[in-house]
Amino acid sequence: MKNKYILIALVVFQLAIVGGMLLMAMLPLLTGQPVQLEVTLRDPRDLFRGNYVYLFYDINRLPLDSLENDLPKEGNLN
Repeated sequence: MKNKYILIALVVFQLAIVGGMLLMAMLPLLTGQPVQLEVTLRDPRDLFRGNYVYLFYDINRLPLDSLENDLPKEGNLN
């Protein structure tokens, strides 16, 4: 009789662990906000890879004119 309660407790514990893992995986989908990013496409054709798409996100690109003052002059690393 005692073994039966231990077995039931272990099954409930394992189901709680799996349920918690599922909830943690679904939490971003349930509470997150959708984000729309601007995308620049490049659609190359390759003989070995076939047809595929490169996606370039504008959020990943840095404007170079804003970095000109931060970069060291040519030949001067100090």
